[in-house]
Amino acid sequence: MLADAETLMRKAVALARTSKPAYQELYDFLESLYAAQLKVKPRCRLSLNPLDNEAVRRQWQAGRPLMR
Repeated sequence: MLADAETLMRKAVALARTSKPAYQELYDFLESLYAAQLKVKPRCRLSLNPLDNEAVRRQWQAGRPLMR
């Protein structure tokens, strides 16, 4: 799976290089960053705490921007 995701990422960066040349100086950095993220992702086990509707409403009223 990592190989497929990495191939897809590299193809996307290659396409971006040709279609958006104005950002040329960023592509090497971004490609390295995305490759590092793909390698670390399997080791990251983030547990998401499900929120019920009432909890979401409270968070939204408190002004939490990610809840809007």
